[in-house]
Amino acid sequence: MEQDLISKKELLELTGISYGQLYRWKRKKVIPEEWFMKIATFTGQETFFPREEVLERINKIITLKDEISLDDMANMFSSKPENFKINEKLLLEKS
Repeated sequence: MEQDLISKKELLELTGISYGQLYRWKRKKVIPEEWFMKIATFTGQETFFPREEVLERINKIITLKDEISLDDMANMFSSKPENFKINEKLLLEKS
């Protein structure tokens, strides 16, 4: 089964985020590094992402970015959810 991919250019246009923001989220580990796939194309090497996963993640980041820190998001999105802690009072205020 072939994975549905989205190019970096299309991702930036579709979401309205900047190149710098995307790579800041990568450095903060909010978007997994393994999602940044370098693939040879007829114009050279381009970066692609798993379409559904990255679009869903970016929508979550945009929704949460004013409520919790990027470090907390990185913990939340990590493969070890037991490491994630959020302020219960803050969570109740946002609901």
